[in-house]
Amino acid sequence: DGRFQNSALFRFTPTGPPVFDSATTYAAGRESSGDIWLWRVQDHLLSPVKIPPQSGEILALSESLKLMLTEDGSISIWDIPSTRKLALFFRLSASQAAFGAHGTSFVAVDSGGGAQYFGSLAEQSPRLLFSASTFNDFVELSTDSRSILTWRYAAVLWNTAPLSIPVNADWKTLLAVLRDSTTACLSIPSRTTLLGESVPLALANYRKCESDHGRNTTPAGDPVLE
Repeated sequence: DGRFQNSALFRFTPTGPPVFDSATTYAAGRESSGDIWLWRVQDHLLSPVKIPPQSGEILALSESLKLMLTEDGSISIWDIPSTRKLALFFRLSASQAAFGAHGTSFVAVDSGGGAQYFGSLAEQSPRLLFSASTFNDFVELSTDSRSILTWRYAAVLWNTAPLSIPVNADWKTLLAVLRDSTTACLSIPSRTTLLGESVPLALANYRKCESDHGRNTTPAGDPVLE
């Protein structure tokens, strides 16, 4: 109806999809000039992000206005209000990422599809590392940082909390704790490699595991032997 024809919404033309914070209060994007802009969704107010010029991709934005960028094969995290670089994670090349609560934790997916979870910005080693053979086409971290949602053919919810394992646990107890900690199933290649199963047995066990958790038992992208 023309009400927004002169608004910032139409002047904000990033070169790629903008990223939103978890509350969808702000979005950030880079224009063709290379400048990064912060867009306040409620009133379409645009503000330039005054951090040193970066040529990397914008990966994520937190509700506390932390910005995650790719930087020469690494990931840098900036505080927008103070324009300070808060952390640099070396040799972490990510294709997508998501912040957790207040931007104090994050999960990143590398170009091969493996996901790495960092519980704080002070950690240089991931707390959790997920296999590239299992996912990832999509990843999201809950606002309380307790769960990671991944998707590739099927959605899987992962728990980031440390496992509670009895000190004197036997093998049977340990196996039960690990199975109860996640609904994820090993892929067929993982079963053949890690468990030494034949392909037909791995396929059968994969389908049973997926079925036990109420998911589709046809493993798209894996070999289907009929």
